[in-house]
Amino acid sequence: MEYIKRKRYKINIANESLKEIYSHDVQIYNYIPIGHLTFTEFKELGMERREMLKMLEVIMNKAELKTHKERREALVSVLRKDGYHQAAKLLNAPGCSSHTDTEIDARRRDALSHMIARVAYSQTPELRRWFITMETELMKLKLSALNPEPMNQLFAINKFHYDI
Repeated sequence: MEYIKRKRYKINIANESLKEIYSHDVQIYNYIPIGHLTFTEFKELGMERREMLKMLEVIMNKAELKTHKERREALVSVLRKDGYHQAAKLLNAPGCSSHTDTEIDARRRDALSHMIARVAYSQTPELRRWFITMETELMKLKLSALNPEPMNQLFAINKFHYDI
């Protein structure tokens, strides 16, 4: 069995601010988040992501919700009801038009919670498969909310050569 070494990404904190690192509401998770977390925040973010993915799984199994828009609206409604306001806001986010502290923090929390869940759900093939399926569906919902201009900005930020 051959192993292919993946390219590692490094962020130089001295040169990049959080605004540059988390410049768009939809993230491709190319970079491993850096910084300091308390154990409580680590646990909270992991639980938040797990709950969000479980809510998404329930919504995906509802036959009456067929389109991405219907599923996104249902997930946003459930997230807001359960107190996950930042996650709900990112699902309906306009892209990268604004960089308030609240939005940067929501993007940071999203990246951290994704990586925490990624580690937690990599223990067995079944968990890994479930995690990839749910994260793929979550990405589809996020992308379905974007207009062409923010979508092109996302592509440009991540160096994808594609125009809508």
